[in-house]
Amino acid sequence: MALFITSGSSFVYASSVGAYSPGPKDRRVGETWPTGGIPSSFYSRHKVEVERMLDRFEGERPATRVVRLRPGLIFQRDAASEIRRLFAGPFLPSPLVRPGRVPMVPGIPGLRFHQVQVSAYPLFRYPPYDLALATRLLEVREEAHVDVFHVHYAIPHAVSAFLARSMCGKCFRFVTTLHGTDITVAGSDRAYMRPTRFAIDQSDAVTAVSQYLADETRLVFGVTLPIHVIPNFVDPERFRPGPGKRFTDGHRRASHPMPAP
Repeated sequence: MALFITSGSSFVYASSVGAYSPGPKDRRVGETWPTGGIPSSFYSRHKVEVERMLDRFEGERPATRVVRLRPGLIFQRDAASEIRRLFAGPFLPSPLVRPGRVPMVPGIPGLRFHQVQVSAYPLFRYPPYDLALATRLLEVREEAHVDVFHVHYAIPHAVSAFLARSMCGKCFRFVTTLHGTDITVAGSDRAYMRPTRFAIDQSDAVTAVSQYLADETRLVFGVTLPIHVIPNFVDPERFRPGPGKRFTDGHRRASHPMPAP
């Protein structure tokens, strides 16, 4: 991050509510609540590590405004019924959870969010989400003076970020995080390979969630831009091949025991 953020600029990082330490159940807490995470959660521990990186960065560059977004769970509309069953069980009547009864956004003073409006157009079978997102990114830049966007997945979000940046004459920079399917599935499709490679090359910085994914990206797309690996979900220092008995497929069990359920 420190390689391309200039003095006096703003850096916005999309973290997660999983960075917070366990809190009370009988009252609300503010954003100043400690970000020590939940030790038993791989996901939470990695979010905490990023928080400490931001702490160090903020201390080294006090002139840079660091904005940390810690949203809750974000789901796709198409998966609503499945997610409802996952958290509420199969016997919760659908009429009780329709939007008219459950607020979509909590009424918190000062809360702001940016909705991407995708219009239906008869020419397209599916709405052009990537174009609508590019427009919204540019609007957020103009409204909030954001200097750096952090986009997840090369296709389509990095492409949208590049388009938005081109429309404003390179008025902001963007970091692209590669997650897997955007490289190994969608990106390797002949129809999307060139746009994927172009979006990665145009990024101001690139991160990947594993060393394998970083190596695969270089191999498949010939990317020469440095790819910084920030592992997700599994701590490789704790869960690594140990001296235990080998399984039939040739892999060894992890040297760190799994926690009891």
